Amino acid sequence: MDLPVPTDRERVIGLTVPVPEPWASQVRSARAAAGDPLAHTAPHVTILPPTLVPADGLPAVTSFLHTTLTGVPAFIVHLAGVESFEPVSPVVYLALTQGARECTDLQARVRSADGPLCGELRFPYHPHVTLAHLPDHRAQDRAARVGRGIEAVFVVEHLHLHELGADGSSTYLRSLPLGVRDAGGGGW
Repeated sequence: MDLPVPTDRERVIGLTVPVPEPWASQVRSARAAAGDPLAHTAPHVTILPPTLVPADGLPAVTSFLHTTLTGVPAFIVHLAGVESFEPVSPVVYLALTQGARECTDLQARVRSADGPLCGELRFPYHPHVTLAHLPDHRAQDRAARVGRGIEAVFVVEHLHLHELGADGSSTYLRSLPLGVRDAGGGGW
């Protein structure tokens, strides 16, 4: 994973749909079977890929996200089937057979031109859950074999905001609820 490199006045954040248990453990097992060094990463669907923000800008970003997500209804994600981004990228992933449109709409809202998180994507947005991010085709095949046995259906009621380290580590910052109407105060 290529992460943006922050200066001492920046940080890297991301916004995700967390994959709940028991499926999160199954996805981690698939990544581990492939030998993926990021197998420990919390399985997720990325809404906002790693993005640079000012180090002191997190309150403004959080406020923007709260406003942007206000009134967005909860939705269902169904994960089933294994696909690949080869030859463009060495990624094998679980496909969203339901919930892809909602994730795409969310990422467009979050990355809107009038917000603090706009910017160009390296690749066109395609919601997915990574099973392996490795150039080794045998490792990808191992992840795909395990991944074919995973089928998950869950309700997305919140997104997770994370800070990402240069080593690919992720620190959970907060949960942002969906389906909540703003009562005026925001509480952030």
